[in-house]
Amino acid sequence: YIIAQISKHRYDSEEEEEEQPQILLISKPLRYHSHIATAFENSMSLDETLTVQGGGILKIEPLLKKISTYGTSGGYGDPNRAQVEAILRKYISQNRYFTGWVLDVKVTNFVRD
Repeated sequence: YIIAQISKHRYDSEEEEEEQPQILLISKPLRYHSHIATAFENSMSLDETLTVQGGGILKIEPLLKKISTYGTSGGYGDPNRAQVEAILRKYISQNRYFTGWVLDVKVTNFVRD
């Protein structure tokens, strides 16, 4: 997964305005964080900018009802652990499927080969 800031720019007449940026956790079944970023950027509109703020590994274990994160990104560095946890807690609280699931958010030195 990567943690990224998405900024949207509006161009009205001669002034450029930037809307409040969003922080997203983006996960795709791709090997490298740069591939995740590129795949997501390809789905964005031209007035949006992606700034990756770190990455790690996201593990979803349905039989154990557990979501865990660990590791870091060799290219983007450590994600903000508090942001990762807040995003995942909000997501599981809004999705009935995840009722009763355990969340284990860590940032470690592990970098997958």
